[in-house]
Amino acid sequence: EGVAETVRGQVGDPNHATEDLSVTWLHNGEETCTESAPDAEGVVSCVMTFDADGAEVILEVRDPEGAGATARVTLEVTPEEPPNSPPTCAITGPEAGSVTALGETITFTGTADDLNVAADFLSVDWSSDKDGPIGSSTPTSSGDVTFPFSGLTANTHVIAMTVTDDLGATCSTDTTVRVGVPPELAITAPTDGAVLDHSAPVVFEATVSDNEDLPTDIALSWESDVDGVFSTDGADSAGSVTVSADSLTAGPQVVTLTATDTDGLFVTDTITFTLNQPPTAPT
Repeated sequence: EGVAETVRGQVGDPNHATEDLSVTWLHNGEETCTESAPDAEGVVSCVMTFDADGAEVILEVRDPEGAGATARVTLEVTPEEPPNSPPTCAITGPEAGSVTALGETITFTGTADDLNVAADFLSVDWSSDKDGPIGSSTPTSSGDVTFPFSGLTANTHVIAMTVTDDLGATCSTDTTVRVGVPPELAITAPTDGAVLDHSAPVVFEATVSDNEDLPTDIALSWESDVDGVFSTDGADSAGSVTVSADSLTAGPQVVTLTATDTDGLFVTDTITFTLNQPPTAPT
């Protein structure tokens, strides 16, 4: 009610050009838009304002010889424009409090919906309380939202998703993620590719450090590709690691050291060597 609307129609005639046709618009029986004329494609339009009594719109067309045709439509007029409802939204992933390594891609997912418009008409903006705006995405027609991002700095971030509809109404929700740096790790002994005496224990040495954790809080695991895990001894307060292994199988060995910090971020280092033993006596 009381809102101007543009009503459009199309006319044509197999025997006359469209500019030779005359059109008449009727709004609830009263003639309106008296100067409306079809364009080259036969399209005609009329701006009407409807009241609460409803609306019957009639389009009449006549050719120069007086032959004509009529089309009509009945409209429902509401007392006032329906109020705009703000969109609804939710972040579905990753799980709040998740930890990821610096530089890795985090795929944020969510849902967005609106009572007044289709979901893919909504806009979605993403931001971090530490890094500011980080990007935007568009929901699918079913309301699914996906936003992959790998540029967060090392910190604990509150990530906000803000959904905006075509009239500026918004919905916001947030989640927390932590971006950390894995430990630094290096195996310093034995030398990669060394040939060692199988009869003597193998002494492994390494160094480990972490930006957030003490060396003594870093979990270590030594694993052989032949014999499996053979030590979980930790580092000292300076980050030095020494492990002696006397039961490894003779022959080629690939040993991997894994260091895991308190956030679950880990790093590995690997060496290869050979445990040599004298040949058996012939028979």
